[in-house]
Amino acid sequence: MSDVTKPIVLDETAQSFVELFGEKMDNQAVILAHIGSNQSGLVGFNSFADIKLICRLGLAEKNFAVGDQLECAKETAINATVGNSQGTAGITAASVTAQTFIHAIGTTGNADYEFIWDGAVWHLDGAAVELSTYGISVTGSPAVGDEIVVHETADRLIWDVVGVTKYSITLQLHDCYTSLQFDAREALFAFPEGLAAGEYYFTIKSQPWFAGDVNKSLHFTLQNAIPAGGQIVLTNSYNATAENTSIKVYASGTATAESETATLTAGTTGTNLGDVTAAGSEGINSIHRALLGSNNYEQSAIRQWLNSGKEKGSVWTPQTAFDRPPSWAATTDGWMRGMDDDFLAAIEETEIVVALNTVMDGGGSTTLKDKFFLLARSEVFAGKENNINEGSPYPYYSDNSDLSAAGTGADSNRKKYRNTTAQYWWLRSPYSGNAYGVRLVYPGGSVNSNNANTAYGVAPACRIGKSEIAS
Repeated sequence: MSDVTKPIVLDETAQSFVELFGEKMDNQAVILAHIGSNQSGLVGFNSFADIKLICRLGLAEKNFAVGDQLECAKETAINATVGNSQGTAGITAASVTAQTFIHAIGTTGNADYEFIWDGAVWHLDGAAVELSTYGISVTGSPAVGDEIVVHETADRLIWDVVGVTKYSITLQLHDCYTSLQFDAREALFAFPEGLAAGEYYFTIKSQPWFAGDVNKSLHFTLQNAIPAGGQIVLTNSYNATAENTSIKVYASGTATAESETATLTAGTTGTNLGDVTAAGSEGINSIHRALLGSNNYEQSAIRQWLNSGKEKGSVWTPQTAFDRPPSWAATTDGWMRGMDDDFLAAIEETEIVVALNTVMDGGGSTTLKDKFFLLARSEVFAGKENNINEGSPYPYYSDNSDLSAAGTGADSNRKKYRNTTAQYWWLRSPYSGNAYGVRLVYPGGSVNSNNANTAYGVAPACRIGKSEIAS
């Protein structure tokens, strides 16, 4: 959908209705839009499509205030059981594909859906249906009275309205949904054209954590050739020597099992692969990223997760020649998988500014467009990173802050929880003085940084309505 620059007026009657509706809602302090599960006793809109329309018509400020909350659901499990209410069952088993089922039902929630065979067709709530439409497959041929019960469970997601403009509302998850690596530890060497078997060495010119390795040359022997696209990965920790540890060889950036290991020993025997530095060079990664991951949000694993609806094992793909699978790649579905279609259809792509580190990425900033994103340091009222404006503070943070001015000090308004425990949670901003550190909020509400390859809490943000860069 294109950006809206002025209200869409269908006719005078429609315009009057929407203006009247806006006035009626103007004084509502908290809007908990209970979308999908339709429990009684909660005030809200009928759908996120209604909310999207309100924003398109330029009435967001009349209907929403910072601190309002909206709700949607995200499926966590789905299964199908079979039985027969009239005698002997014909089908012996059933399975269901989650995404197909959710698309067919249109909502996600904690619910049971009963499909009944009448001898000619399947019925759901009295209406004739095709099981394939709902992603249901069965074993055996149905008999009269056969029943399939699809049981769906879902998480209840509560979103805070953190910013409101005339044409949009920006939402952030009230608490952390999960804990994930921002980005995995990366390969030190990448070989787009491969590397022959033989003896090699490299020299560490920069190692900020272990001074004893600085200017040390390390030798290893490859018994087998590395194929095109292969990588070499260090195994030592960031605060320990690499000498007498091993390297691992991977056939590609997606390979999870090493094809060879070799021991690093001091020496300069064989072919020189070059110098290892903080800045990196062609074919050689930054020592920062080889030990602690990358703080480049555009290339990060967590950004892929935020904007993916794919199932586990298909969410992450390498973004650079050095990229390695995050710890969650094989076990975690994309963030958008299992969400209400109605909610996802209301979310617009948002332009976000991201600062770049000065060590490897040249400083300055880049602008991205995503449906879901992490907030920046400046947006949580913590000041600018390297004097880069990544967005004005959202009023949710600035208007309710414990601080008298934007800063990184403890601010109780930034605290987020998961299972009642205060969390560290990721921001998208890098620590601009190195290639591995990422800004995050600490459990007490202060803003600091830590290594990209560590797993911390994730509180996604998104926007309904016109996409704008805060200034």
